[in-house]
Amino acid sequence: MKHPDYQAASTSQQAITSISRLLHATDRGSGTVVGIALIISCVVMMVGVGMVGSVVATLRQAQGMANVSALALARFAHAQQQVTAASLRASSSVCSAVSSYIASWKESRSSLSVQDCAAGEERSSIIVKITVMGLHFSVHAVAGIMPCPP
Repeated sequence: MKHPDYQAASTSQQAITSISRLLHATDRGSGTVVGIALIISCVVMMVGVGMVGSVVATLRQAQGMANVSALALARFAHAQQQVTAASLRASSSVCSAVSSYIASWKESRSSLSVQDCAAGEERSSIIVKITVMGLHFSVHAVAGIMPCPP
């Protein structure tokens, strides 16, 4: 004959087991759905960070190109000490040469064009328009002698 406490423990153990099975039967696959949702959100975030990084890197390259172009314009203008009609024509030809060089630089998702170019005797500036993934930006570079603040 079995002890009465053993029978009560056995019955309560069976009840807990059946309740546990009932609860777990309704939760099948929910962990998989949560795991897939987490993986998808991580992938979306990584793609977004990659796109922003690509735009920032392309803007930095465009800024560097604008800086170098402004320095080249300033060097040319410094070499031309006297402003004459011939040097003004040469200045516009330098701007067109710089703009054709910048326009030839194309990356897979971006394009550059010169918005404004000015080669002066003391100061040269260039504004470059860049289109990256359908977004339009402008970068500005100035080179030469800067006026001192009062």
